[in-house]
Amino acid sequence: MIYTLTNLIDLAASLGLIFVLGFAYSRVQRMMRHPRGSEAFLGAIFGLSAITQMLRPFEPMEGLLIDLRNIPIALAGAFLGWRGAAACLAVTVATRLYVGGVGMWAGALGMVLALAAGIYWARKTKGAERRGILALLSLALLMSAHLVAALILPEAARTLFLAQAALPIFLVNMIAMPIAASILERERRLVLAEDRLRASVHHDPDNGLATPEVFQRDCAVQACARDDGGFTAALALRLRSPSGLAPWRSARSRKQLLAAIHLRLKSEWPEAELACGYGDSTLLVALPRDALLAPEETLAMARRIVTDAPYDQGHMRARISADVQMLTLPHSDSLRPILDRLSFANASGAVRTPAAPSAQTRGAADPDPAALRTANHGSLDRIFAKAEMLMTTRQPRHHSHRRTDTGSDAA
Repeated sequence: MIYTLTNLIDLAASLGLIFVLGFAYSRVQRMMRHPRGSEAFLGAIFGLSAITQMLRPFEPMEGLLIDLRNIPIALAGAFLGWRGAAACLAVTVATRLYVGGVGMWAGALGMVLALAAGIYWARKTKGAERRGILALLSLALLMSAHLVAALILPEAARTLFLAQAALPIFLVNMIAMPIAASILERERRLVLAEDRLRASVHHDPDNGLATPEVFQRDCAVQACARDDGGFTAALALRLRSPSGLAPWRSARSRKQLLAAIHLRLKSEWPEAELACGYGDSTLLVALPRDALLAPEETLAMARRIVTDAPYDQGHMRARISADVQMLTLPHSDSLRPILDRLSFANASGAVRTPAAPSAQTRGAADPDPAALRTANHGSLDRIFAKAEMLMTTRQPRHHSHRRTDTGSDAA
């Protein structure tokens, strides 16, 4: 009876470690801002769990060792994306090869098969809003394909494994895998529900500025409707720090300062109504076509508007310092990762800006988007290329400026 109880305790400990992974899944995703980083980090955690299972097997009968290493690996393939799956596989396979033994290559192959089964299942069920018990049982059945790796064992070991271990491992897979996967699936749905709720918020409650998602969507609509290359780039501004921002100590007050800066910029460019804040120090303001024609002048004017006059904060008045640059708005990629990576120039205030257009282009009465794109090389060339992607196949309104596109911009 003691021997049987010990086995049950060992099995419960192994399953408990796997179930803890399910609860860690959503916590890590909430704590880490970057999805790519959270996937890789979770993959490493799942890999360490598989290693723990590998090094601590339980023995249901004398001479028969069973571990649940392939369950965390299959879960990584099913729920963590390719980055998490790759991190998990790298950790576990490297450890198995380091341990060595007669079953080294069979064990490594079994891990690869379990991971591949998880990835295949994830792709097949990707469109399902909710993956129920039948889907989770199918995952358990698919990941049990790792048992096929026993066929490359030496004959004596293969015969022993298939006769004694294959069926118990299969039964444990069919019981433990759906339970662990159901925990992960529940956490996944909670994360998706939170993302949808976050996406439904259109404006920051502290300053009324749009969220990055709403800002990106509205800019794309404006660029498509205007058909002139405007609203495909934004003025990016980041507050410089800390001494000049002493009156704005709290994050909320700095967010309100960003809204005040937007009002000043709008006085110069009335069409620049679309703006969003990111964090408490970054402001994006979508620019119309006229502002994009002369980027150097636009940046200099924006810097002057923002920094020349002081701002009121309670009973204090203070000037601020800020870095500015042009930012091409993405057509389909998310704006948040781009803002996370956004770097400004050095503290001296120099900024990297697109080349200014020629005088001939600035003097044109109403150039078409292709002519503007030719005149504005460098970053603005990419800006208008994205605008062209938003356009329909309509002909330009001003036929006097028509030209043949060589296709280089599309490339």
